[in-house]
Amino acid sequence: MCGITGIFDTRGRREIDRAIVTRMNESQHHRGPDEGGLHIEPGIGLGHRRLSIIDLS
Repeated sequence: MCGITGIFDTRGRREIDRAIVTRMNESQHHRGPDEGGLHIEPGIGLGHRRLSIIDLS
């Protein structure tokens, strides 16, 4: 299972606090412990977690 999280400012001007998005992303670590990342720019902060699935066949 994977997960995404984010914060956005409808006006697109406010700086998003990286520490908040990082905490949000780490709170869903159980959804994807294999990889994660952040994208921060004025007005939006996104985080993702990825679970690597390997085909058993």
